[in-house]
Amino acid sequence: MLQHMQAYHESRTWFEQALTVCDRVIGPQSLQAASLLFQLAQALALDNESKAALSKMRDCYNIFREELGPENSNTKEAETWLDQLTQNAVAIAKRDKIRAGIFPTRTLGNATSASTASRGLNGGQTSVKQDDRSLDELIGWIEGSSAQKKTTKKRPGRVAPKTRVGAGASK
Repeated sequence: MLQHMQAYHESRTWFEQALTVCDRVIGPQSLQAASLLFQLAQALALDNESKAALSKMRDCYNIFREELGPENSNTKEAETWLDQLTQNAVAIAKRDKIRAGIFPTRTLGNATSASTASRGLNGGQTSVKQDDRSLDELIGWIEGSSAQKKTTKKRPGRVAPKTRVGAGASK
């Protein structure tokens, strides 16, 4: 119900508490715990906690596989979710790696204060280099290389604009 109302964090908290009680009362390797792990993993995924969701779904899958066997529908559904969460985690890791390469850590302030600060940290060696490109070149780099500029396709057929019939004849 909380997920239906898009209260994902509250839903996640509720499932975490329910799992704690279940682990204490029934045991951490029970089918009930596996069902709660499955629901908690979904709540974590909706709450943008992909690593935690992957971990909980892996635990859920292992319990279902051990208790119900690999051919059970619950095990297969958990395996499908585990595959999807794994692919999602890989995509997020790639995105973060790309972002780290495209947007390296930047120093704030003017170039002299940045180079002075780096000289102090590196024992006199400067490691900060100011970019020599113009603003237009940087914008071109952000939007794509200048060699990849979009070319507009010419319309085939028309050479000159159409003239209206009778427009010049009324003089």
